Amino acid sequence: HKYSETVLVFPAAAQTCHAYCTYCFRWAQFIGDDELRFAQKEASSLFSYLSKHEEVSDILMTGGDPMIMKTKSLAQYLEPLLDPDFLPHIKNLRIGTRSLSFWPQRFTTDKDADELITLLRRVRDEGKRHIAIMAHLSHERELSTDKVQAAIKRIQEEACSTIRSQSPIM
Repeated sequence: HKYSETVLVFPAAAQTCHAYCTYCFRWAQFIGDDELRFAQKEASSLFSYLSKHEEVSDILMTGGDPMIMKTKSLAQYLEPLLDPDFLPHIKNLRIGTRSLSFWPQRFTTDKDADELITLLRRVRDEGKRHIAIMAHLSHERELSTDKVQAAIKRIQEEACSTIRSQSPIM
């Protein structure tokens, strides 16, 4: 738990990233301490835990970068949330990612970009959950390219998801 109402999820398939940020949770990987590393191999243990902890309203998916995962892999964590009666106390899903600025094609032209956008929208529309892309940005220039602008537009308009910055932009 980051806070009593927030559970951090570290999918094993998301333990790589485009960058190494000062607020990164992967630091144990870089100091070689395997006992401090934690990565979840499947979603069922997460859902089992959440079913016993109704005080939790927020899931924060992080890693690495969950957007490194193919949509098919990401779906094991998101598809159960399409049912609004499944874990109804879960209201917010935040996905921490560097992909918005380092790999905006993830949201626009990748082979499974359309599937990703559809999945995010379905979690919002069918599952009645709030979706936020927690963009790990460092500088306003990261938002200036046409590819990033296209990704932002698609996330906001087609996936109906909020984009927030993980830290202040310098």
